[in-house]
Amino acid sequence: MTDITKHFLVLGLDITATPAQVKEARLWYTKAFHPDRFPKDSQDQKKAEEKQKEINLAFEQITAWFKSGSRVTGKKHPTSGKTEGPKSFYDELGEYMDYLAQSERRPRTLENVFCDLQSFADWLKSHGIHKHLDNSVDSLVVKYARTLEGHGYKPSTIARHLHSIRGWFIFCKLDAAFILELATEYKPTSRTKPKSLTESQVAKLLASNKRHAKKEDRLLIEFLLHTGLTAGEVCALNWRDLSTRHIPGSRRSCVILDVGGRSGFRDIPASEKAVSTLVELGMEEILAKNGKGLDTPIFNPGGLYMTPKMVHYAVTQCGTKAAVDVTPSTLRNTFAYRLVSSGVSKQHLAEYMGISEQSAGAYYPTKEVLLKDLFELSRKS
Repeated sequence: MTDITKHFLVLGLDITATPAQVKEARLWYTKAFHPDRFPKDSQDQKKAEEKQKEINLAFEQITAWFKSGSRVTGKKHPTSGKTEGPKSFYDELGEYMDYLAQSERRPRTLENVFCDLQSFADWLKSHGIHKHLDNSVDSLVVKYARTLEGHGYKPSTIARHLHSIRGWFIFCKLDAAFILELATEYKPTSRTKPKSLTESQVAKLLASNKRHAKKEDRLLIEFLLHTGLTAGEVCALNWRDLSTRHIPGSRRSCVILDVGGRSGFRDIPASEKAVSTLVELGMEEILAKNGKGLDTPIFNPGGLYMTPKMVHYAVTQCGTKAAVDVTPSTLRNTFAYRLVSSGVSKQHLAEYMGISEQSAGAYYPTKEVLLKDLFELSRKS
C-alpha cells in the first residue's frame, strides 16, 4: 500500500475520491475529533489531538498530490512503477477487504461483510469464474441469490449478502444499481411500522420531564422530538453548526442546523420549538461571545462530551419516570410521522431525516403531494 493510499484511508476514502470529497471528509473528521469535545487533559483528548495531526497531514499530502497532477481521472493510481497484468476478481476483492479493514466500521459489521463476500467468491470459483468481473456479471449475482434461496436462507440474510456484494462492485466502479432492485425482492412484504409515540404519550413524557427530569435531559428530549436527529448526530452538533437564513419570499429568517451523519452533511431548518430549546441551552449567550465557545458541543452536561450511549441512557431513564417506553429512535420516528401527517413529500422527508427516498417511502409511507418549501414544512411540524 502506497503512502498516498494510506492518507486517503485516514479520511475514510479510497484513492479515486475527488478533491470535493476530500474536503468534506476532512471537515467531518475535524469536527468529530476536535479536542475540545473531550474532557480536559484526558486520554481521549490526547488521542483526539494525535488524530487531528494525522488528519491535517493526510489532507496536506493529498492536496499536494492533486496539485502535482499525479491523479489520473477515471483510473486508479498504480501502487508501484511496475506494469501489472489484468487482475482477477480475487485480487480486487482482497483490495476491497483491506480497504474495509482500515475503515471505522463496527467489528460485527465487518465480520458479516467479510463472510458474505467470501461466500460469493467461493461460489464464483466453484463455477469456474476466475477472471476480472465486468458489468456483465448481473446474471451471476441473480443466480447466486437464487442459489442461497434454494439452500433455505432467510430473505433478510440474502438481502444482506446482496448489499455486501453491492459495496464491492461500487468499489470496483461497476454498475450495481441492479443489486438494489434484486434485494427488494427479498424484503418482507409487510414492514413493521417503526415504533413511535402517540400524542398522548408525548404529552405525558413532556409533562413528567418538566416536573422530575434534570434540565439538560428535558431539553435533550425536546430537541430530539422536534428535530428528528439521531443520538450520534446530536452528539456531533456544535454551536458553530448553527446559522440563520432568510425564508424565500418572506421577511422571516430561520435557524439552520448543519447536521453531519452517516448520510453526509445536510442543512435542515429548525422549528420554533427546536429554537426555543436552543435558547434555553444558552444560544444567545454563546453567539454574543464573538466566536468564543462555538466549537463546543451543544449538549455537554457538566462540560463532558456526550456519547450516543449517554443520550440513550438519558432518554430511557426519563421515559421510565414517565411510564413511557421511549428511546432516541422512538423520538426520531415520532418526528417523522408528524412530518408525514403534515403532508410532506417523500423527497422532503428524505432530506429531513437524512435517508434515501426509497427508505423514506418504505419506513414512513407518504402520499405524493406537490413539493412544498422546506421552511414551510418545518413550521408545520
